[in-house]
Parts: sequence; structure tokens; C-alpha cells
Amino acid sequence: MKKIFFGMLILCMGLLTSCDKCKDKTCENGSSCDSDTGDCVCVCQNGGECSTADGSCACPTFYTGSTCSIAIRSNYTGSFSGSLGITPGALTYTREASVNVDGTDVTKLTVEMDISANPLVPQRETFNITINDATSSFTVETKSITDDQNRTYEYTGSGTISATELKMTLNGSGIFNGFKITRDLDYTGTK
Repeated sequence: MKKIFFGMLILCMGLLTSCDKCKDKTCENGSSCDSDTGDCVCVCQNGGECSTADGSCACPTFYTGSTCSIAIRSNYTGSFSGSLGITPGALTYTREASVNVDGTDVTKLTVEMDISANPLVPQRETFNITINDATSSFTVETKSITDDQNRTYEYTGSGTISATELKMTLNGSGIFNGFKITRDLDYTGTK
């Protein structure tokens, strides 16, 4: 009788331990396994979607990292060194551009650089940019700028940015002494 009792006890213990749905489950990113369902319980941030199969996170646009905790724009900040082409005149100058976070909106950055054609009169300007999508293309918000000769241009533009490269084109136009004037700026720089 004792043998039958111990045999049934061992059989029941084996059945109970095989009911642990998390026994052979590995969950990523510090997530835990729900022993009732066998699903991983995720820790995705910023609207990331959890894979209950393994605990990995599918991040929304503009976020990255194993738990979607990093705004992509933080990869783009820093100093870039490059050249600024100014038309008309086909002039090219070596320029530094500084890219910084702008507020809490994950699509907003600022680009600051000297846009002057006169090295004796620097004209440092800040342009607000909006990242369009995860491919890192951006648009430049319209900005009115008066140069050292009292000519006012309305600039619009676009470009691309990555962790290592910034390309930006600005198209300026205005009226000066009754005539239409244009001034285009093309910047390419690397970190």
C-alpha cells in the first residue's frame, strides 16, 4: 500500500511541475513570465508593443532601444563640421553646425550655424527642424532673416540627418529695393 501511495505521490508531483508554463521560457528585457498563461509580461516604454512570446519590444516611430526608452533624435545631437555653400556667388565656407534637442516633442531639433558670407561679420542663426519619419529626413520651419546689408530673406528648407551626417538646404527669397532677391544655402557636415 505504501508503494502505491508513494508511486501516486511521485506521479502527481511530476504532473504538477509539468504544468509550469514558464519552465523553459526565456523572456527578454527584464520582463517576467506569467506562470498561469506562459506569456512574457513586458516593460516596453513610449507606446512600444510587447511580444508576449519572448518579451521583446516593437518600438514606435521616433523611439529605439530594447525597451523603446531612447528617442531617436538624441542620436542626432552634437557638433558637425562641414561646408556651407552660398548661392548666388558660388561661395563655400567651412562651418560648424550645432544640433540640439528642442523641447519635449520627439520630432523637434534645432540647428545653429553661421550663415554669413562675410567672415568679419558672423551671423549665427538657429533653425527649427521637424523630423518627418524614422528615415531621418526633416523640414525646416520658415524663418525670416535680415543680413548684414539689411536685406531680408524668408527661408524654407529640408534635409537629412543621421548620427554622423547633416545635410541641409535652405532656400531664401525676398524683395529688396523693389527687386526679387534669392539666396540659397547648402550645408553638409559630419561629426
